[in-house]
Amino acid sequence: MKHFNTIHRTTLFLLMVLLTSLSNYAQNNVALPTQCTTCIGGPCTAVIPIFCEAAATISAGGSVTSNATGGTGGTITWAITPTTGVSSTSGSGVSTGAITFATAGTYTVTFISTNSSLPVGCSTAAISTCSRTITVGAATAAASIAACSSGGASPISFSAGVAYTGKVTVSYTGGNGGSYAAGSVPSVGATGFTASWDAGTLSTGDGTITINIAGTSAKEGSAFFTVSIAGKSIAFAISSCGANVLKFDQINGSTIIRRDSIWKAMLCHNLGADITADPHNLAAADAWRLNGAYIQWGRRGPNITGNSAVDWQTAPNDFANGFVAAPTASNYSTYGPVVGSTWAATYAPSDLPYTWTDAKEIKTANEPCPAGFHVPTIEEWSSIYSTNGAPVRVGPWTYTNQYNSGLRIGSKLTLPAAGLTSSSNTIGFLAHYWANSPHSSDRVDPANSYAITYSGASYPYSISSFTGGKSIRCIQD
Repeated sequence: MKHFNTIHRTTLFLLMVLLTSLSNYAQNNVALPTQCTTCIGGPCTAVIPIFCEAAATISAGGSVTSNATGGTGGTITWAITPTTGVSSTSGSGVSTGAITFATAGTYTVTFISTNSSLPVGCSTAAISTCSRTITVGAATAAASIAACSSGGASPISFSAGVAYTGKVTVSYTGGNGGSYAAGSVPSVGATGFTASWDAGTLSTGDGTITINIAGTSAKEGSAFFTVSIAGKSIAFAISSCGANVLKFDQINGSTIIRRDSIWKAMLCHNLGADITADPHNLAAADAWRLNGAYIQWGRRGPNITGNSAVDWQTAPNDFANGFVAAPTASNYSTYGPVVGSTWAATYAPSDLPYTWTDAKEIKTANEPCPAGFHVPTIEEWSSIYSTNGAPVRVGPWTYTNQYNSGLRIGSKLTLPAAGLTSSSNTIGFLAHYWANSPHSSDRVDPANSYAITYSGASYPYSISSFTGGKSIRCIQD
């Protein structure tokens, strides 16, 4: 009995010690450890959402990049379904990179963020996902148009050393609804300008495309552009040269000259001349570069790019079609270029299509000047002579210095005395420039056509043979 009491007292003592320890443990707010069974509570990692970009729409054959943000730390993977026509269908990281979709349809890009390194006591990884829809439409046809035209640049004049901004509106017919890429071309001749256009989609049928021009040229001259869009090319220009011209009205088919004048831009060079040469420096040793080519009245001349100011510079002789190449040095005699027996010498009714304007003074396909310009009418030439002061003879006007003579009209127009195709002395002594007006008012017989001529005295105009080769200087429409 005594032994039992001793054991009992010992047990009670130990129980009291245990209760005291538990009481102290509770008073110190220490929680007992528990087993965590998920990763969304206690000391385990909480799920952090991952976010995808908004849905996207592209055309078949196009590419798109998908990106994700956020997500639980660890591993991020992505996959695309369905996989038909997809350049890459799965990978890892927060970006897919550029993925090309070759087939039309609806695709889903899914990003998965997984915490693969489990905290102590966690049995399930934290996972978050997001999805993005890519809608792929049918492939867009290559852009195509039937024809295009333009009224030229606006404004059409620039000043050397002054910043220029303008635009050209290109009208087209027969658009197929295809897409065209953005592009740009630099100017030639007077450099420093750029013509550019944004990417776009053609209308089905008729529509317009806007081309923007900007830049600054350090020198006077004409800046030329040849733009190709949707399989067609169009040429246009801006110029720092020009003259005052009287205004005209057409009343009942007759031209009525008004007394007020307007400034009209003119190309700084004859067609076929070197468009990089100073247009006003007739005293230069290489002034032959300003001479230009010769053409029969009404002919189109060489047409490679659609820009005669460029094409005619290097085109060879084409006597059968009434074209004489520009000199490549002081290689023409004072008599002018020799055309030979193959020169197109007829002016029969069969030649009537070779006219620069129709009966309503609308430019035809044979018009050689770039968009926004035309061969001057006889009324325009006459008023240029009468409204800008008397033409000033520049240079010696002798046969021995054949390329150093010309006319200065006002302050912005110089016309070299380029002569004509002839058997008498002409280069350096005569300035002959075609007008687009035939002598015959009913245009039945253009055997004799108007031209502006100048020799020892000023002649407002003369009646010239249709078959001769003369210079062309283009004026603003």
